[in-house]
Formats: sequence, C-alpha cells, structure tokens
Amino acid sequence: MDKTGNNMKKIFEKTVGCQKPIRSHSGTRLLFIATTHEYWVDEDNAFRGSSEYGLYIVNTDGTGLTLIDHIDHTEDGNFGSVAWSPDDSQIVYVRTYDNYWEKSYLIFFNISDNTQTILETEINVCSPNFSHDGKQIIYCATSETGHHIYKMDLDGNNNQLIISNASSPKLSPQGNKIAYSSSGKDGSSQIFVADACGHNQKQLTSTVSPRLWPGWPPDGNGDPQWTQDGKKIVYVSSENERAEIFIMNADGNNKTRLTKAETSISFLKYCI
Repeated sequence: MDKTGNNMKKIFEKTVGCQKPIRSHSGTRLLFIATTHEYWVDEDNAFRGSSEYGLYIVNTDGTGLTLIDHIDHTEDGNFGSVAWSPDDSQIVYVRTYDNYWEKSYLIFFNISDNTQTILETEINVCSPNFSHDGKQIIYCATSETGHHIYKMDLDGNNNQLIISNASSPKLSPQGNKIAYSSSGKDGSSQIFVADACGHNQKQLTSTVSPRLWPGWPPDGNGDPQWTQDGKKIVYVSSENERAEIFIMNADGNNKTRLTKAETSISFLKYCI
C-alpha cells in the first residue's frame, strides 16, 4: 500500500506468521515465511496439530513466487531470521531442526544458481546480516561460554568472534557500525554500538522497567534497528513498564518515545 494507507493490494494468498516480509535492497522482491497448520482429534480423543513452513521469494507485484526451502508437517523445526545480500543475489537464513530453537543452523543460498550451503557455526544461531561489501556474514550464536556475535566469509571460513556476550546485531546502512543487545544493570538487556570489527563498544541505553518478575532480570531495552540514513536507531524500551517504541541518535542522545501502547509490544516490526 501507499505510505498514506491507500491502494492496498494483496500480493500473495499464502498465510504468514509473526515474521515480517523482508524487502530486497532494490525494493522489487520480498522474502517471507508461509505457514500451514493442520488440527485433528486422535483415536484417544486428544487434540493434535502439525505445521508446514515454506521460505519464499516473491516480486512486490505478486509475480514470480519461488520456494527456497520447505519444512513439511512430518519434520520438527521452523525458519528464523533472513537477510538479503547488498546486490540481492544471495540470501542467508536460519533454519531450526527442533521445536525448541536449541538446534538451528545458518544457511547460505545463492539465488542465481539455486545452491544451498549449511555454514559451519555453533548449533544455535540467530540474526544474520551481510557485511556492507557482501563478502562476510555477521551473526550471533550460542556457545559454551554464552551468546556472542561473530563474522565469517560466505563459504564459512575465517569464523571470528567479534563481540562477546551480545546478540541481535544490526549493521548500519553505511556498514561501519553494529548496533546490538547486551547485558546492562542487574542483567537487563541494553543497546550498545560498536565499530563493524567489534572495537570501540559503547552502551547507549541504561533504563529498566519498574515492574520486576521474580527470578528474572529487569526488562530494559532491545531490538535495535537503524534508520536508512544511519543517523538514528529505533528500539523497544520497557522503561515506562510497558514496552514502547523509542528513537534516539546513533550516539545515544535525544531519546524520544514514539508510541503510547495500550498493551505491551513484544518485538519491533516496522519499515523506515
């Protein structure tokens, strides 16, 4: 639809779940995950269900629907984060192989020749991004020592730890900075920024929610997303007890709340 909300048009008939469609850099194609659910009552009169998932590419006019990967109802698993390469010729995505997200892999897919490569990483990965020049992948993964941010070449070589005890990396549009989440006061989630190589780490947020849950760290700030010009970061903050969308300068100054939610916002989905 237009930015005004007019001229809304359905571009595919498939049902999608919580994951938002990811637009290519050229703006002409979308990556999305379609879901099909089946439910029945078994011979013991118990309610059962199963799901199928498909990872698709489609042109923004609704043509050219292409299946990239599929998980049928006999398999456990789902698809996680997906990302386009800068020239839109490749994608990288997360595929889980159980229903508890404890066994997930990073998959590199070359659109031009339809080749798929499972990259060698830790067994639990998330949030992949291509580097600004398209030659490396930045992602987070869980190891025996915690959750960390790594980078590696497209073929899986030169895998390097760049930021320890961190997650949700988001590369700036200029490719020189990474916004990410890490622990702040009392174990709360807070937003940090660093150089693309992991140096010069700086904490940008520090607020926490006044509402505490027994046995859990306080809610803080998370899910950083860059604006297209790289000058600001949009994020979710729980400093007012409920999760709200905020925006701040890329150096952490001038924090401004954008929403006044009636219910909690669990994660950020938007397009800037």
